[in-house]
Amino acid sequence: AEMAEFACRFLGASSAHTFLLEACGVGDLVLTCTAGRGHRLAAKYVEGGEHVIDPAPPRARWAKIEEAMFAGMRLPDWHSAEAMRDFLTFHACAASFPLFAAIGRVAYDRQPASHLLDAVREALTSSPTALRPARLCVRSTL
Repeated sequence: AEMAEFACRFLGASSAHTFLLEACGVGDLVLTCTAGRGHRLAAKYVEGGEHVIDPAPPRARWAKIEEAMFAGMRLPDWHSAEAMRDFLTFHACAASFPLFAAIGRVAYDRQPASHLLDAVREALTSSPTALRPARLCVRSTL
C-alpha cells in the first residue's frame, strides 16, 4: 500500500492494479525481499544486531559487506533505501510511510531489525486498512 500511495502522491497517476498484478509490483517486491541479492545483503547487514553497535558509518558498513559478498557488483537496494529515507525527511512525510521510514531507520539510523516488525504492528494497530492496496489515483491535467 505504501508503494502505491507514494507513487500516487509524488509521481502522479497510479493504479492498485500496477502494484498487485504487474511484474514491477508486489511480485517483484516479494522476490526481492525473500530471495534476491538485496535480501542476502540486508540479512548480513543486520546479522547479530552488529549494525546497531558498529562504529563504522552505515554507508561504509553497507559498502564493505557488499564488496565482500558480491566482489565488485553494486546493488541498488541499500542506495535506494537511503534515497527514500532522505526524500521522506526532505518532504517531512515519514509518518505517512511508516514502513519506508522504518527501513531507513534500520539501514541508516542503527535501529534493530525488529523495528521493522514494530512498524508493521503499529501500522496495523493504528489503521487496520493501512496495508491494503491504495486507491486509484488519476493525474490532474490542470
